[in-house]
This record gives sequence, structure tokens and C-alpha cells, in this order.
Amino acid sequence: MNSDLHMTPDLAVFLQAWTGGGPVPDVDRERLLHRLEDDAVFRAECLAEIRMLGMLKAVQAPPPRWLDITDVLGVSASAVDAAPVRELPRAVMARLARETIAAGRSRRHLDRPIAAAAAVGIVVGMLCTSAVLGFATRPLSRETMLIREGFEEPPAPGVTGVPAGPGRWSGDYSEVVGVRQGVKPAGGSCMLRFQRADHEGSPASRPHRSGDAMRVVDVGMLSQSIDRGVVMVSLSALFNAAGFPADERYDGAVTIYALDADLPLDRATEEIVYREALTSTTGDWKSLDRDPGTWQPASARLLLPPGTTRVLLKVSLRRMPVGRQGLDSLPERVTFAGHFIDDVQASLVITESTSVTQRRVAP
Repeated sequence: MNSDLHMTPDLAVFLQAWTGGGPVPDVDRERLLHRLEDDAVFRAECLAEIRMLGMLKAVQAPPPRWLDITDVLGVSASAVDAAPVRELPRAVMARLARETIAAGRSRRHLDRPIAAAAAVGIVVGMLCTSAVLGFATRPLSRETMLIREGFEEPPAPGVTGVPAGPGRWSGDYSEVVGVRQGVKPAGGSCMLRFQRADHEGSPASRPHRSGDAMRVVDVGMLSQSIDRGVVMVSLSALFNAAGFPADERYDGAVTIYALDADLPLDRATEEIVYREALTSTTGDWKSLDRDPGTWQPASARLLLPPGTTRVLLKVSLRRMPVGRQGLDSLPERVTFAGHFIDDVQASLVITESTSVTQRRVAP
């Protein structure tokens, strides 16, 4: 299952080892163990993926090599020797939780500190259940690409805010362009350039500091799978900017809203969508660089709750304060000098599970 459209090779190999998805060569295993030791961000990414597997019910796979991991993470040998087998995951995940919080505070390109306590509870609970009950769950997943948008084909996105229904992009003032201000499209010959952080009919009474492009996807035909909690939507996009002043900051973000059938989108504002959504999630890339030759990614995934019939996908470029400045330091209506998005991808993964009895593990 390709659950992250920008997953690094090392993270993919880690998940393969974690889930028992296939043999991992010794050289790769040693490299990953060293990286777990040296790279706090990688440890945080691994924890996030483990949590996501738990949410998908792809849990209780063949057990990871806990003793090796405890050695790398610095859990003391005396503690390992004294602890029952079922306590080893708890010790390892507690360490990962601390590392995740520290990494989230110190590294700009982490989305934000992961809700580590919740993740530890999910993973440890699943592992302990696996050890006691002796069952394994084999996920059977199928993935469908919902959108792969490079803005190569007409029509261009509308500029009327929230789309009234599925089938077309809409949002804030933007234009489809080719090479512009030293920025080349990430793929193909076109990309979307944001012009302003407002749209036709935007109320003048509130600030506009985020340029948004949105699209609605109908998922009502999957209601039975959604109600069983086995449908996940992934969204990613690439962001770029021509050079901009050192006292300005821009973030790229992607957001997924799960909506029920009762919300009329033809009259909705994003404030209404945010308030009425069943749930939502956002992933971001903080502080775009000033190099027009590099594209930066942001991605998010959302497990759809029961009752979801539509998904609203949003890609945003946000003007943000610098340093200790507050939002009131920003213009009320932002105009973008040279800010772009490209290669917007959305996919849907349905994961069903089959239980297979395994050898009982002694507590």
C-alpha cells in the first residue's frame, strides 16, 4: 500500500520491516538502526506511520525486533532484562514519544508535534493485544487515485470560493501559467499561480491571508466501507515561490474535510465548512524557501468517519508572521508576488482485514 505519496525509501523499508511485508537485507536493517539512533526527525516519521497503520487496523503484524530497537534507543539493558516481553513496546514507544515532541519543536519541516501520547497508547495497546491473544491481522488494501492535477488541461480553477459540487477546482484568485519568475512547473508545462488571498464575493469584514484552491470529491458510493472505518483519503501538493523579502514568510498546506450529505455547498463559505465538517486534518510545509529551483511538499491523510459522503480537498499558500510578530502585523488582504502550486494528488485507500491465528506469545 502506498499510503504516503512522498514517502522516502528508508521510511518505506522501515514499514516493510515493521509489518512483515517482506525480507529486509541486513545492510538495510543496519542502516535503518543507525538512522533511528542519529535522526530524530526519522524517528518521528516512523512513529507517525505506526500510528497511521493502527488507525487503518493494519495492526498486530509479525512483531518487530524490539530488542534491537531498545538497544538503539537507549533503553537500559537492566530495564530490558527485568521487564516482561509485553513491556518492551511500552518502553520503546515512550522514548519515541519524547523524541517526537523534541523534534517537532526544533525542526521546521515537521508538521507539528505529533500527539505522541495518543500514538503510544494505540500502538502499545495493539501490540499487547497481539501478544496475549495470539492473532495477526493481514490488511487487504486497494488504492484508487482520485486526483492527479498538474493544471495542464482546461478549465482553469474558478475564483468563487468553495466549489458548489464535485468536478471542478475553485477558490481564490489564481491563474494557470507556464514558466514564471524563474519557477518551472514541477511536471508538464503548467502550474497554478496564486494572485490574491480572496475570491469573488469575499466578505470585506474579515482578513484574507491564505490563497486557497479547493475541490469536492463524492465518496457516497463507499458508505458501507466508510461506516466500517476502513477508508482513508490522502492528499499532497508541491509548493514553490520566487524570491520574496526576508521579512516575509509563507507556508504551504493541504487540508482534508470530511462532509456529510446535509451541508449545502452551493451557499457555503469555508468558515461554514470548517464548522460543519465531521472532521478534518491539515498537513503543512513551514517557511517556503526562496529558491525557485526547489519544490516543497505537504501531505495529509484522513480516516473517514461514518456518515461521510463527500470530501473537500484544499491546497493553500498562507502568509504567516515572522518571529514573534502576531497576525495583526500582516496585511488584511494578501497579494502574492510569485507563489505556485503543482502536482496535486489525492488517493483513496480501502483496507479490509482478515485475521489469521498465530503462535501464542508467552507474556
